[in-house]
Amino acid sequence: MKIFSRLITTIFLLSTFFLSNEYSVFASGNDLTLNDKGYALQGNMEIENLSVRNGTLDLNGYTLTVNGYINLNGVTIINVNKGKLIIKGGLSLGNICALNMVNNEDYVYVGGGFTFGCPSGSQLTAGEIEIKGDFRQIAYNSGSGKSTANFIPKGSHKVVLSGNSLQTVTFQYPRDSYFATLGITKPLSTGYSLSSGVRWNSLLEVKPIKINKVYADISNYEIKNNPIIVTAEAEGGIEKLYEFWEYNTLTGKWSIVSPYSKSNYFEWKPINDGVYKLSVHVKDKNSQSNYDSYKHSNEPIVIFDKPLDPVEIKNITSDKSSPIQVNSPIKISVEASGGYDLLYKFYVYDGSNWTVLQPYSISNTYEWTPTKKGNFIISVHVRDKYSKNSYDIYRHLKYSITDSIQ
Repeated sequence: MKIFSRLITTIFLLSTFFLSNEYSVFASGNDLTLNDKGYALQGNMEIENLSVRNGTLDLNGYTLTVNGYINLNGVTIINVNKGKLIIKGGLSLGNICALNMVNNEDYVYVGGGFTFGCPSGSQLTAGEIEIKGDFRQIAYNSGSGKSTANFIPKGSHKVVLSGNSLQTVTFQYPRDSYFATLGITKPLSTGYSLSSGVRWNSLLEVKPIKINKVYADISNYEIKNNPIIVTAEAEGGIEKLYEFWEYNTLTGKWSIVSPYSKSNYFEWKPINDGVYKLSVHVKDKNSQSNYDSYKHSNEPIVIFDKPLDPVEIKNITSDKSSPIQVNSPIKISVEASGGYDLLYKFYVYDGSNWTVLQPYSISNTYEWTPTKKGNFIISVHVRDKYSKNSYDIYRHLKYSITDSIQ
């Protein structure tokens, strides 16, 4: 009964290779066994354990996720072929095997330690192997001799050691095997323990991704369906991808407006009026996280259904006229129109300096009590709440303040 169940599981898993590539294929909780066959994935697949004996596994541009162990026996070839091999645990390659990575898109992720003991012949000329645990190169012993120059990547191929704790790197034959590009995410002297003779053609220091700012090329007011360029500035990583989101405060929902791509900007066309916030998610191309860093835009973006009327001061009045006696309170009122939500700021000029009497607020009146005689100017600045200007319009009033009124 157990053998029959295993057979059914295997048949199901193998059949998924022929499903349309429009759909992701998931087989969680099951094992996949390939014997004496060559298979090319036709969809993404997630499995528990993988066993390959005398076969060729071609990822064919898709992602194979292995949550458990990988067991390779006999003559085994893994062609990453523009795909991704995600191994949650460790990986040990031995026996008569080959790992071929010849495309920039090729990616292998090893969540534990990685031991490479294949014979010479693996093609490692591009792509990336990311390792969270230790790395170990050992020679392949055929019985009649040893293959000591078996890990010899070339070209743009890189190995990135990104574990959170100390990682050990061991080459049994460092004179014959080496890294092309070694990527490190920690200080080399304290984050890694290297065996004698470990070498590489180039060293890549991979910094954590940090988003410096997110901004939009907006004017004071934006109208729905008008294009707005949103840009993110970030640093770190190897090859960054950007995903942009919008938050509508009226609906209370976040939604993706530009999926992950290499572009750090996109053209946003909000189709509804409202108050929005923008956010960017940034991650490395081969990151296993939904994002490595994120940042919101500093200020909300207000989108209107139609253009607003310009801000205008219709009238500015005072309950007293000059000359006015010292210490007499003066009430100043402003009547303005236009915009969306107006704010008012009051200044006084005493002939030498401008002083803020009232910072921007929704109050369109201010009571000023002069404490000394002289000639003064009261200035009122008006701007919309969402305006990017220091003011949209202003108006002055002049006063003569005396010791006494004759």
